Amino acid sequence: MTNLVFTPFQISYLETLLGFSRQLHEFGKDEEYLREHPYRLKISSEAALKLLASPQFGGIWLLELDGACIGHCVLTVGFSLEFAGNDVFLDELFITEGFRNQGIGRLAMEFIKKQSALYNAKAIHLEVDKENVHAQKLYEKFGFVDNDRFLMTAWI
Repeated sequence: MTNLVFTPFQISYLETLLGFSRQLHEFGKDEEYLREHPYRLKISSEAALKLLASPQFGGIWLLELDGACIGHCVLTVGFSLEFAGNDVFLDELFITEGFRNQGIGRLAMEFIKKQSALYNAKAIHLEVDKENVHAQKLYEKFGFVDNDRFLMTAWI
C-alpha cells in the first residue's frame, strides 16, 4: 500500500472532508440517535477552517489512494500535567467502507504516531464507540488501552 498519501487539508477539500466527517458521525448510529444528535455541518466547517488557520493546534489530512480520497484523519494538540506536556487527540479517523480491512488503518495509525511526535506529544488520546470492536482492536495494536474512564462533555 505504498501509494497511500496523506495530503494536508486545503480549503478546496472542504466538501470532501465534511462528507467523510458526516459519514463518521453517522457510522453505526440508529435513526433515533441521529435525530437527537444531528451532524452539525456549519460547526464542523468552521472548526476545520479554524484548524487550517492555526496549525499549532493540530492538523487535518486526507487519505488518498491512487489519486482518490478514501478518508481523513484529524489531530488536535493539547497540554496535560498528567502526561507531562503536549498531548494530542485523534479527533477523527475515517476510511471509506470499500477500503477497510486492507491495512490502511494500520498505515494511518503509523502516520498519526509520526505526526504526534512532530507536536512533541507525550500521549495520544482518542474516543471510540464501545460497539466499534474492529477499531478498538486496531488501536490496541498501537498501544492504546482503556483507562477505565468516561469521556464527559459539557458544551460552553
